[in-house]
Amino acid sequence: MKKLILLTILSVIITKTQSQSLTLDTLQYARAEAYKKNFDAADNILTIYNAHNSDINGLRLQAQVLYWKKEFGRSEATYERALKLFPGDKLLLLDYGRMLWELKKLARAEALLTEYLLHDRQHAEANMMLAYIIYWNGQNHAAKEKLDIVLNAFPGNEEALALLKQIETATAPYIKTGGHYASDDQPLKTSGFSAEAGWYRSWLLSPVIQFNSVHAVLNNTNYNSVWVQAGNKISFKHTGLSFNFKGGVFNHPTADNTILTGAASLSLKLSNAISLNAGTERMPYQYTTTSIKIPVMQQHSVVAIHFNKNKKWLGKAAFELVGFDDNNKIKTFYVWSLLPLFDNKNVSLKAGYAFNYSNADDNVFTPTQSISAIVASTAPGSQVAGYYNPYFSPCKQTVHSMLAYAGLRFSKNVQFTSRASIGFAANALQPTLTFTKNQANNFSVEKTYANQKYTPLEFNNEISISLSDRFTTAIMHEYGSLLFYTVNRGSIHLEYAFLHDKKK
Repeated sequence: MKKLILLTILSVIITKTQSQSLTLDTLQYARAEAYKKNFDAADNILTIYNAHNSDINGLRLQAQVLYWKKEFGRSEATYERALKLFPGDKLLLLDYGRMLWELKKLARAEALLTEYLLHDRQHAEANMMLAYIIYWNGQNHAAKEKLDIVLNAFPGNEEALALLKQIETATAPYIKTGGHYASDDQPLKTSGFSAEAGWYRSWLLSPVIQFNSVHAVLNNTNYNSVWVQAGNKISFKHTGLSFNFKGGVFNHPTADNTILTGAASLSLKLSNAISLNAGTERMPYQYTTTSIKIPVMQQHSVVAIHFNKNKKWLGKAAFELVGFDDNNKIKTFYVWSLLPLFDNKNVSLKAGYAFNYSNADDNVFTPTQSISAIVASTAPGSQVAGYYNPYFSPCKQTVHSMLAYAGLRFSKNVQFTSRASIGFAANALQPTLTFTKNQANNFSVEKTYANQKYTPLEFNNEISISLSDRFTTAIMHEYGSLLFYTVNRGSIHLEYAFLHDKKK
């Protein structure tokens, strides 16, 4: 009996040892195949092995192999199976969280990394990934706490320092001031002053106040308008969703009363590269001679999707609807994209394409003279001069443009950017006004349309100078040769951020 028991024990030990040896050999072989980038072979071995075993090492290895194969769905399913079998395992949480972070599945990544940090609060990589996620969700103060942990462990971490500076600049109280002068061939000349102050306090409170004034002289008469607004931004936690709203008053010298203005918009950050925006704003329109003389209000609404891949690949698609108090509406759809051609520390070159289509329900191109003045000075059948009154209204306007961007970094504190849009195929139905007389001697002005091809050009040049960490200035010049008018505009802007000194 004693010999039988001893043999049984020896058999169990030998079987277990052989099983462990077989397991070790299988995983080592699969790992070796994976390191040789024979991912299919490694996956086949691990699929058979994991079907008959509940081994954390086998599941972790297969999840990683599937990620390397770019079979992200199977990789996630394998990680989820492993977490069910081994909940709370540190390495699983970190590996899976890292993969989801790289795939930009940020909500799940945040949960896993947060759970991992319960085991290792000082882990720099996990804290760094969480800092980015929290920052993109609009929780600046919480992101700073994570960065402080990283910098305590690694004081010279450049990535953490750069993000921390970005957050500190974005959350510091600031003031902006600026002035502009513009001249176009309507003819119209305007100048103006603007100011803004804001302060990020929390995800719930980020107030801002804005002031804008416009001065113009038409027919020896001065027109001065003032627009003041105040608003707030709410960044909802863990969602990537933010809500902006503001309200104010617009004062025009010919208006009977002060005019109320307001805006509301939603922004949803789907990832660090893609965001959705929707909003509407009641605001003054001040781009024509008529809109300088009398108050013209517009309701500007937009739905857009933005693409920003590490500030290198840029794009946007949007639909805009502009409504006026006369119930006329202008619909615009546009899309543009910029792709990097060359990029290094000091030089950035991009090129791209843009498409724009816009159309108004009613065209408001009207004669510059009254009908009685036209009758007194114009022969029937003659064309008469016209202008857009009180706003520009495009008619089936289509524009295809080439885009170019150049950024030059002369030094750490001086940068120059230039943007250009050159229309290579543009056309619109342009109105023509003709003075007519019928057989009953009734006079009228008839509006007809003809297709017109043109070459729109837009250039924007800016030089920005950082006088210090707190104080920056920007000087800009804009030129536009469009269907409606040709305009030159120059402006200067100053910004001061009330950053706190920190003792390192």
